[in-house]
Amino acid sequence: MTGKIGGTGVAYIGAIDDNNLSATGDHPIVNLLRLRRDLGTSSTVGLAYTDRIEGTTSNRVLGVDARIIWLKRWFTSLQVAGSWTHDTVGSGLRTGMLWDATLYDYTGRSYGNHGEFVGFSRDFSAQSGFVNRVNVVQGRIFNRFTRYGKPGALLENATTYILIQPTWRYQDFLNLRSTLEGNITQQLQLNIRAGGSSAHSGATLIRYSTRRTTPATRSTPAARRRRSRFRTACTICGAGSPRSVRPTAP
Repeated sequence: MTGKIGGTGVAYIGAIDDNNLSATGDHPIVNLLRLRRDLGTSSTVGLAYTDRIEGTTSNRVLGVDARIIWLKRWFTSLQVAGSWTHDTVGSGLRTGMLWDATLYDYTGRSYGNHGEFVGFSRDFSAQSGFVNRVNVVQGRIFNRFTRYGKPGALLENATTYILIQPTWRYQDFLNLRSTLEGNITQQLQLNIRAGGSSAHSGATLIRYSTRRTTPATRSTPAARRRRSRFRTACTICGAGSPRSVRPTAP
């Protein structure tokens, strides 16, 4: 069901699912509700609610979100959601949180950018949606630069993309600790005019990734810090296979 009441959009779907894959043998009951209200000409605020109930087990998620347009081409958005999950009998209630903050996003002809951080606490669960990894905070810092050739020139345009993607453990991010892993990627895209038509060519110039690993053996915190390793891989196109470097942490 979809519709609009005044300036508020409404969407709802409810279903009784098959019990072939049910952990309790019951028919899962699923509800999804979405409300969104316009603010001015482009900005919006919204609310989303989902639940999935199977006998004595249940999963409920409630979230609010806002998207604000500023200076015509920029936007900032924020989403915060909580989940409440009853698993099997006797396991109690698990609660979790999701938050997604797009600090800035700009789309222009010659330049574009995007800065976003999204966090999932350890016990967040969305059984009516898809979350493939929890207990992490992931960042995405993106910049695009485009240079255009003159009309009829051989090189119509050249675009480079620079993407930085750090990942923290959830509590490490809140406590301002170092990242768990991350990567930096730069890509170059060329549009070349050939025989009256355009040809597209692209290449990954640099791919850099790092992942922190800690030995599983038990020891003192100081010894663990000394033995902590950072595995780094750096690939430059045309320079052969990646090199792996394992510097010793001080």
